Amino acid sequence: MDKIIFKKLDGTSLQYEKIYEWCSNSFVYKYFEQRKLSYPEIRDKYKKRLRKNAHTKTFIINYNEVDIGIVQYSRVLMDDIRRFKLYEYDNCYQLDIFIGNKDYLHKGIGKIVLEEIINYLKENMGINYFVAFIEKENVGSLKCFSKVGFVLYKEFKQNNSLNVKTDYCLYLRK
Repeated sequence: MDKIIFKKLDGTSLQYEKIYEWCSNSFVYKYFEQRKLSYPEIRDKYKKRLRKNAHTKTFIINYNEVDIGIVQYSRVLMDDIRRFKLYEYDNCYQLDIFIGNKDYLHKGIGKIVLEEIINYLKENMGINYFVAFIEKENVGSLKCFSKVGFVLYKEFKQNNSLNVKTDYCLYLRK
């Protein structure tokens, strides 16, 4: 049976090195960062998420005793609530996920991870609504989120770190 554990970031160089390794894969950074980040950039980015009051909570996905990627959540910012007219969705959180180990891609693990994190957040934090900002070209992520009930809410253009891309804003009410 599949066993998934969400491991908290602990600030060890071993975790930062693993995240750096994953983010160095083009199939990750193409959509997650749009460019390959240096090790210091990765370390500094995720070190901020160790703070008790950090906006984004990040976890290592451990699948059958192998660390394979990241799942994270954060409360949707008021600017985005206004921008996308999400007023009726109080207590709305954004989810992000990537599988950084190529051996575990396209096996349905992302769907399982999303189901588990959504159930955890609903049961333990009372979160009712979830959104995901996904690049239109990221077909794998679009399919993964759709399989757990996300539907297209709005399409929009947004500047990323390299150029203008068309993104989807998907929302879930479960």
